[in-house]
This record gives sequence, C-alpha cells and structure tokens, in this order.
Amino acid sequence: MSEEIKNFINNLKEQLNLYKELRELERQKKDALILNNLKEIELITSAEEQALHKVSSLEEERLKDAEFFGTKLGKTAEKITVSDMMEIEPSLKDIYNELENEIAEISNLNKINTKLLENAVNIVKVTMNALTAEKKITYKRTSNTEDSQNNVFFINKNV
Repeated sequence: MSEEIKNFINNLKEQLNLYKELRELERQKKDALILNNLKEIELITSAEEQALHKVSSLEEERLKDAEFFGTKLGKTAEKITVSDMMEIEPSLKDIYNELENEIAEISNLNKINTKLLENAVNIVKVTMNALTAEKKITYKRTSNTEDSQNNVFFINKNV
C-alpha cells in the first residue's frame, strides 16, 4: 500500500472518530434539551464547533490526498467517487460504510434536536403572547351612536 493511500485511510479514520464524537455530542444535546439545561447545551455546542472545525480541516487534507486517486484515474479530486477509489483500494469500503452510518445517525439526532428546539421556541412564543396580549373585551354595551365612549365591562381580566 502506498504512502498516499495510508495517509488517505488515516484521514478517514480520524474523521470517523470525530463523527463518533459528534454523534455522542448530539445525544448529549438531546438529553440537555429535554431537561432544558441551558448551561450544558452551551458546553455541548462549543464542543461541537471545535469538532466540526477539525472535520473541516481533515476534509481539506482529504481532498488533497484524493488527488493521488485522481491521477491514477484521470479525474480531478472533486469528481472522484467512492466506487472509483474502491477500485484502487478495496479496503476503503469498510471505512466508508462506517462513515455513512455515523453521518446518518448524526442526521437523525440532529432532526430530533431541531424538533425539540422548535417546540421550545413555540412554547416561549405562546407564553410571550399570553403575557403581552391586549385586553380582550368580553362584554360591552352597544350604542346607537358611533362615537359613544361609554363601555361597560362585566368581565375585566388584567394580566
């Protein structure tokens, strides 16, 4: 196995470990959202940002390493598919399958967390609307004249 392929595989393994870390952080965030633990959510979000920054750096390196496959296949690094790479190095299949599974699980957890956040925001909106709603008149005396200002309230709710 060439040095380029070893570097490429090591890069993918590092990314896989980071995605596993991100998956665990998403799980922790889900629990923190359910418990409404804002401090924990802040800590998790910070850890996620750091992990995503590392993934981004590794992805840039991976594209550079993919140029090796491109020269062998006569394609640019951006146009190479996983299938193309597996023709050159079949051992990549296992790593790519693991990466796909991790990313799919992170995506599912992210959808759950998004729903939890949307629900929390809706609860806040309803509460704010209830607290800031204008007084609603339940009963008032009707008058024959348009400019009558003598309203009689039988039920008056003040918040």
